[in-house]
Amino acid sequence: MLNALPETPEQASAYSPSFALSMLTILLPPILMMLKTLAKGHLEAESTAAVLLNTVGDPIVSLLIAVLFAIWALGIKSGMNMAQLQKILGKCLGPCAAIILILGAGEGLKEMLLATNVSKLIADSALHWNISPLVLAWLVAALIRIAIGSATVAVVTTAGIMAPLAAHSGVNLELLVLATSTGGLMLSHVNDSGFWLFKEYFHLTVAETLKSWTLLVSFISLLGLIFVLLLNTFVR
Repeated sequence: MLNALPETPEQASAYSPSFALSMLTILLPPILMMLKTLAKGHLEAESTAAVLLNTVGDPIVSLLIAVLFAIWALGIKSGMNMAQLQKILGKCLGPCAAIILILGAGEGLKEMLLATNVSKLIADSALHWNISPLVLAWLVAALIRIAIGSATVAVVTTAGIMAPLAAHSGVNLELLVLATSTGGLMLSHVNDSGFWLFKEYFHLTVAETLKSWTLLVSFISLLGLIFVLLLNTFVR
């Protein structure tokens, strides 16, 4: 609790927003982004309403709107003065700045790896492996994930590779999707922005994050593959 804020229950009650207002503040960004998505199929692309929803539904803009709304709804409306709000906002910038810097560096490393076509080299080599399509999809996604650090890139790249193979192999497509998705979770490490996000939020060292976060997602990935293979024995 900041020193500028009241310490007695009677004084603190003046700073307590309603439950509905608190939930609205938290849910405002996803609400705006959902409105943008829903508007795509119902509004003309060049209409004023569509342009407005596309703007406020942008992830960065929606978060900015939520921050400004929170300053008013949870701060000014609750009776805080600008000095108190400035102290709260200033206290938040320190840890956020470190996380943003680390995430930016991690994304920069990922883009460098993408520019070298590492994922394409892995995919081309994997096509020559004579193994089950389910295991192949998991392995390709896992290798790309380890090399690139992005689960999205790993899953999307593997999906493009496996699509023509799946059409002729007779493998269950739902299980193939699950195998690809679980492979994309494998071995999150220093080239993954999620790794650094977990590290900074829980104030861990790199070694501690490797022992906790990396092992956790790797275990989930392996467990997912095992269950997919078990399901494959019953589903045809």
